[in-house]
Amino acid sequence: MMRKKQYECMILFDVQLSEEERAEKIDEIKRIIKSDKENEVLKTIDLGIKPLAYPIKKRKNGYYYLFYFVADTKSTARIHNKIKYLEGILRFLIVSSTEDIINEQEKVQEEETEQKEEAKEAEVKEEIRSN
Repeated sequence: MMRKKQYECMILFDVQLSEEERAEKIDEIKRIIKSDKENEVLKTIDLGIKPLAYPIKKRKNGYYYLFYFVADTKSTARIHNKIKYLEGILRFLIVSSTEDIINEQEKVQEEETEQKEEAKEAEVKEEIRSN
């Protein structure tokens, strides 16, 4: 069994893609990442339209989208090879991630659980007071 690592993939979409086309590409990229059933998309971030440092394919702006995922090294090579043939993508880069998204997500879930429990306790106390 291969060792899983956390990666991030920055995708630079052509700004001429419609919102629907871009959403389809994002879904397709998620499917590509998950094509190996052991892989998991942890988080996606829509960074929006930003100016490019230099023109790419005669475009001065690009639509940036960031994916955080867990995969093994062989999977990342397959993911790279599939993404590079997708239409509407100006550039992309997959790198090993230094952000600890997994622990970050666990902390957020714990905080949400604590907040829900506190809210329930407050409701119970309020109910007791009103009786």
